[in-house]
Amino acid sequence: MSEVVCPFPPPPPFYHLYKTDKPHDHLPPPPPIEGTYQMFGQFYSTSDVMPTLKEQGACQLFSETNLNPILELKKLNRTLLITFLKLLEVLINNPANSQPIVDQISVLCVNMHFLINSYRPHQARQSLIEIMENQKRRRVESTRLLKELMQNVEAGLKTTSVEIEKEVQNMVSKPNFYDSTSKKRKESHENGDIDQVDKFSHTQNLIDNILHLNSSET
Repeated sequence: MSEVVCPFPPPPPFYHLYKTDKPHDHLPPPPPIEGTYQMFGQFYSTSDVMPTLKEQGACQLFSETNLNPILELKKLNRTLLITFLKLLEVLINNPANSQPIVDQISVLCVNMHFLINSYRPHQARQSLIEIMENQKRRRVESTRLLKELMQNVEAGLKTTSVEIEKEVQNMVSKPNFYDSTSKKRKESHENGDIDQVDKFSHTQNLIDNILHLNSSET
């Protein structure tokens, strides 16, 4: 009978030592374990090293000297196909003798799985490189779009500045422009409309400043 493992085990028993009413009396947690540990009914190791087939209790079908994983995977794949065909023949003629061939297929799959896992560090590096390259492309594209937007804004501001300058020149070129502005400001002052007086003064000062800037640039 297999051992029943709880899918959601309780927390470690030392959590009873920590209470919210006395935070200063808390004891430090136990140090991290080293070596192997059990979790959810399975044993794991704290060292990030892939165990060998011998450490896993499996039979190794390839030599580690001058190991070429791709070549060995091709060999194991061909052997697996041949063994599978042999298994079909045995199942047809003598099904009772099929277990040894099933065990051979299991050993072949374990060896192939081990060789495939040996490429995990390379896969992790390549995945990280691809992620960083994608981030670089997105940032370069965002920078390009931002520069393009800034250029469009600057072009719009220049166009608007030229149009405003033309409008100001047309207003100033009208006869008796300053006399009419001064007259309207005087009438507003006499009528007690202070806001209108300030508006005329602000408009005239703005026009004078624009004309002064244009004359200084030329």
